Amino acid sequence: MSAATEAARPAVPGPVSRRLSGLIGALVGVLLGYVLLGTTMDLLTGGDGTRAGGGADWVGSVERILYGLLAVLTVGKVLVDRQWRRFRTGADLGLLVLTLCMVLAGLVNDSTATLLGQALYGYLHAVVIFYALRVADPGPALVRRVLLGLGGLLAVNVVVALAQLVAGEPAYRAVGWADSGWAAQGRAQGLLGDPDQLGQVLGLALLGLLAYAAVSDKLRRGWWPAATVVAVALAATGSAGALAGVVVAALLILLLVRAGAGRVLGVCLVLVCCTAALLVVRPEHRSGWQVTANSGLSVVDRTAPPAGPPPAAGSATAEEPDLARTVGILSRQPLLGFGIGQFGGPVAERDNPQWRDNPKFGTNDYRQNAGRTTTVNSFWLQLAMETGFLGVVAFLLWLLMVVRPLLARPAGGAPGAGAGGLSALVVWGVAAVALAVVTAFPSPSFGGPVLPALLWAVVGLAWWVRRQSEEARASVFTAETALLPKVRRAEPDTHILSTDEILALARRARRSDRRE
Repeated sequence: MSAATEAARPAVPGPVSRRLSGLIGALVGVLLGYVLLGTTMDLLTGGDGTRAGGGADWVGSVERILYGLLAVLTVGKVLVDRQWRRFRTGADLGLLVLTLCMVLAGLVNDSTATLLGQALYGYLHAVVIFYALRVADPGPALVRRVLLGLGGLLAVNVVVALAQLVAGEPAYRAVGWADSGWAAQGRAQGLLGDPDQLGQVLGLALLGLLAYAAVSDKLRRGWWPAATVVAVALAATGSAGALAGVVVAALLILLLVRAGAGRVLGVCLVLVCCTAALLVVRPEHRSGWQVTANSGLSVVDRTAPPAGPPPAAGSATAEEPDLARTVGILSRQPLLGFGIGQFGGPVAERDNPQWRDNPKFGTNDYRQNAGRTTTVNSFWLQLAMETGFLGVVAFLLWLLMVVRPLLARPAGGAPGAGAGGLSALVVWGVAAVALAVVTAFPSPSFGGPVLPALLWAVVGLAWWVRRQSEEARASVFTAETALLPKVRRAEPDTHILSTDEILALARRARRSDRRE
């Protein structure tokens, strides 16, 4: 037996291991629910819903404690089951290389140890969920309960978003939003911090519905109404990045499964038509789309919604495009950038509110605009400035290593596999990564509080399903021979018949012919 087959063969978990698996699965569900409710809790404790200050300190502290507890339980599960050999995949190596690149970029650019820790947490904290689901075996029942709970929270956000689309500003104030900036732009945000966050969450949910439709021979009743309502709510957010991400990921689903094209393209058509209708009917929604589409090239305020409609181009308060300016600055230190935690993100803002006046970025390159506190609004732009091209390449290669095992089609089919031999969760995991990559161009999605947690939960479940199929195949070929049923083979009778025996057989045959 090869070492690879021996490692793949599932071991019978003990009682401690089973309890840890249940705790990990339950804690992942609690953490994801808390992530979705974080903005609401910030509003209820006196904050502005941005989690950037003003609310109770315990709101952010509880989230960090949950992540820490999940990390401890994950390590404990690995030690109890002795699963460390499982973490030698390309994805694990890619994460190690990425972490080393980020640390190196910080060390050569004078990032303090505290700044390094805060920045690494901001970039990679949600990956704990991915590893937690890899080591745990939550079971279909627990996974179903977690998904149903998250679906309930998602349904509440969909209802609130549609109310905001129809009723306007009163619907925003009814759920605690004191600032009417997003209402003035006609962009629904539900119960989340901004419309882009809601767009990313709804896009992820819509891709889950599309993945299910692509691999299923027959859809359950209510699938089309659910997909249509989610698509309408997504269009109401006015999130250009989320819309583009869903379209790109939907095309990827068709390439992976090559089935259910009518269903997938039908939902995409509903999404595009609703978006176009809003742009025509609601002029304020059109102006909000212009801001969203240009935000990847601008230095914008991420700490509060805009007060009123977006300013006109050329006005004193208009946002200035900074892509060419940033590329010019990056050309001074293209390999490792300027150090993590020092450029444009929330960590840089907390550590040094005057980060844009740092001489290393040039003279007056990033000054405050009309007194507004500004941060960079593109994840890839921020990553390139803080870690250089080496960090961007390492990040992309890591994501490729995460997705690569999911693209392989199992010979025997995965549990719950449909068309193409892929299960809906596996297809959803691949599509979720594509959505996150696209939305990271016009938004700081990978560094945000919501999308990374949901993304790595979906990818973790996809890896769990794939591991189940691999272990099921391994158990067939590595089963102990003592457990196999013993088949007794009858000994052949080879003796020669006598004359009397031949006559008796002939008489018996004639009797049977007469009866017939």
